[in-house]
Amino acid sequence: AKTRGPKLAEQLREVKKSLNPLRFPEQEGKP
Repeated sequence: AKTRGPKLAEQLREVKKSLNPLRFPEQEGKP
């Protein structure tokens, strides 16, 4: 579970970024 915890968290963050890129346009980098 220790190895799965951080991995899942990172994956969720990546997914959230892809799903909500407009939420943090400054961090993603304006086109």
